[in-house]
Amino acid sequence: MKKILAINLLVVFFIGVGLITSVAGEPGDAKTDPAVVPPENPYKPGETIDIHKNLSDKEWPQLGNTPQRTNYSPVKFDPPQGKVKWSTCLADLSIDNRIQPTVQAIISDGSVYVGTKNGRLFALNSKNGKILWQYQAGGPILHTAGVSKGKVFFGCMDGRVYAVDAASGNLAWTFDSQRRFGFGNAVLLAEDKIFIPDDGGRLYAIEQETGRNLWHYDAGAPVAQSAAYDAGKVYVASEDMRVHAVKADDGALAWRSEKLSGISFRYFHPVVIYGKVIVRSLAYGPFHDRKLVFECSGDYRSLFSLDGKTGKEDAVLPHWTVGHDGPMPPPAVTRDGFLVVPWSHPDFVKNCPSNAFRAWALQDSQTGKIVMPLLETKKHEIFHGKKSYLWYRGCCAGDENMIASVAGDVAFVLHFHGFRNGPTTSMTGAFHLLWREWHVRNEVKTGWERTSQSGNNQQAGGMNAASLADGLLYHLGGAGDTVVCFEPANDQNKDVRSGTPEEGAEK
Repeated sequence: MKKILAINLLVVFFIGVGLITSVAGEPGDAKTDPAVVPPENPYKPGETIDIHKNLSDKEWPQLGNTPQRTNYSPVKFDPPQGKVKWSTCLADLSIDNRIQPTVQAIISDGSVYVGTKNGRLFALNSKNGKILWQYQAGGPILHTAGVSKGKVFFGCMDGRVYAVDAASGNLAWTFDSQRRFGFGNAVLLAEDKIFIPDDGGRLYAIEQETGRNLWHYDAGAPVAQSAAYDAGKVYVASEDMRVHAVKADDGALAWRSEKLSGISFRYFHPVVIYGKVIVRSLAYGPFHDRKLVFECSGDYRSLFSLDGKTGKEDAVLPHWTVGHDGPMPPPAVTRDGFLVVPWSHPDFVKNCPSNAFRAWALQDSQTGKIVMPLLETKKHEIFHGKKSYLWYRGCCAGDENMIASVAGDVAFVLHFHGFRNGPTTSMTGAFHLLWREWHVRNEVKTGWERTSQSGNNQQAGGMNAASLADGLLYHLGGAGDTVVCFEPANDQNKDVRSGTPEEGAEK
């Protein structure tokens, strides 16, 4: 009882700190802050990395789009401002079809696939949102499905993995683990296999065609994070704070990392880039300690880069550590291999009103160097409550749950609730990496339509990044029951840049 009371008091304290720090401060300086935003664009686009070559711009077949979970697509979303094309509510009068916040929309062959907490897998028409079919599984579907060769695969909390026909929704096969643990993580598709850990820590390899169990590996601790794949290995993080590399062909252990700092690896997934396995944990530390932004060492660290061959840490990546719901999201990866990460800077903190001292940046995954903040070179008037401030677009409160995807040369940043209304509107939208220009939610002519689905500020249970396919963007609002599709808002701003970055450098 004393332990429960202490936890409740701690939660109240955190909320109180958040409320105190959210009181608006003094307006920022109108001039550019050189230490924060370099006047010249330091980002020089490079060659497309191998794992992003030959990607289809017509589909988003699994969590993160690639087996490496990079959340990148070659889709061109032009201009990078959106209006709602369609919105479909999955609820009906008989049952509540709420979607777990970690579920990402999957798109393939003109259909969108989404699983819900009541165990229904939905297929929707990707162009108009019409429900094509539903399949009822034997338990909640708490994470993202995957599609390959005409079948949709997903894990379920009844301890089964399902395969259904992508066109009709008819059952193809089920795999029953015959364990008391459910599958609360996303499927991973590679080498014509399905890789998925159950919540008890057993990683399975299942044949996509037949549902036959090929092998399993026991991590020795529960697993609350989806797996990633690269170069013949499956990477999974367990709740004893270790990362495991398992050979995809036979399930043999390649390596197991030393214990990493943090409380949990829940919700997200590793990201594999240049042979490095990047994982994020729920960090220790005070909720609003800004020093965590700059002094990521010891137990406060929550972002790790491990050598994919040995499991040894090979680079220290400076990072932001604590979010509204605990763990920060994994990085998205650009076409040429840079990371899009939550970020801050000492001078940026000094020049921001309220608690809006977090932004986004490009980071070199090999050195940890911040290449470019995702900020424009000047501030804009932003309304916060009844006051206006000169504020950088793309900055946000340090505790907000945000996550990024990348399509082409544009980073798309969404809130837990979607393109959100209220004081967080200046941070949800799209940033063009070449033009260094934001299209944010609260800009009438160049922004995004509001899609916040919740009437409260609940931000728990993880979050999902935007999926992009065939020129459209899809998102599932946190803790909601609605699938939203955006199309480029070509008629909202006649001054949208066009041509090459050099041609469009000045409006």
